[in-house]
Formats: sequence, structure tokens, C-alpha cells
Amino acid sequence: MLALGTILYLFVRALPRIEKEENVKVGFIERWITSDLPERFDFTLNNFLVKFLRRLKVLVLRIDNLVGNRLKRMNLIEKQNGAKPDWSEITGNGAKEEVAKSEEKVDNNDQNVQ
Repeated sequence: MLALGTILYLFVRALPRIEKEENVKVGFIERWITSDLPERFDFTLNNFLVKFLRRLKVLVLRIDNLVGNRLKRMNLIEKQNGAKPDWSEITGNGAKEEVAKSEEKVDNNDQNVQ
């Protein structure tokens, strides 16, 4: 213990003799990291993301409500009419022609069976 105490005493006594290097060049990245810029950038980015994500959430919920209301209306129309909506009108003329051809085939098959 006495030897350890002596070593520490000599070390502490020699500390004031060590000169500090004043001409140390610090790079741009080191100065940027040690400054408060990264913290301010992080704070700004977090604020932007919070606002953006909240607005995005509201937009997604509005779209969800629109789709849900549209589905409800389609189901009500279907229940009131007792028939399914005519999808051939929605999809265009090509679908109408295909439906007409398939109905003709069914009619022809029914006539052949009778």
C-alpha cells in the first residue's frame, strides 16, 4: 500500500509539468458532433415526423371512412333491389358483350335441353 501511495504521489506531482497541446486540429465532423447541432436537428426531425404521421393517420382514417360508407351504400342498394348491382355497366362495354354472349349460350343450352 505504501508503494502504491508513493506512485500516486509522484504521478500527481508530475501532472502540472505536462504541457497541453494547443495546436490540435479538429476536423469538421468532430466539431459538428460535439456541437449542439445534432440535438437540434434531431428535435426538429422528431417534431416534423410527429406532425406528418398524425396528418397521415387522419388522412388514412378519412379514406377508411369513405370506403366504409361506400360499402354500406352498396349493401343497402343490394338489399333494397333484391339483386346484385350490374357490374357490366361499371366495367364497360366489353363486359356487357361477354355477359350477353354467356346469356346466349345459357339460353341455347336451355333450348337444346327442352
